[in-house]
Amino acid sequence: DRFLDRFEKNERHREFDGILRASHALIEAAETPVEALFDAGKMSTVTHDINLLTDRIQKLTEPTYAKEHEEYLAEIAKSQKECLDIRRAEAHLKMRNSIS
Repeated sequence: DRFLDRFEKNERHREFDGILRASHALIEAAETPVEALFDAGKMSTVTHDINLLTDRIQKLTEPTYAKEHEEYLAEIAKSQKECLDIRRAEAHLKMRNSIS
């Protein structure tokens, strides 16, 4: 009765069955000869496809506005430098005028 309550009525047998199936799948995968796949060139094709997919995923992780933002910051830095150069030139001119 206790076994029935804890195992069958709670459907623990389904969990156990899933664990067994996963275990068998792992064993079958470990026992599968992959040398033939390498010899046939299929593994290099799969590896190439995975690398292409990896590149596409990495491109998706890069912000699309990054280049625009860098250009914007470069323009800001350029305009700030121009303003600073103008102010320095004005200051030098004032110093020269005050000395003369």
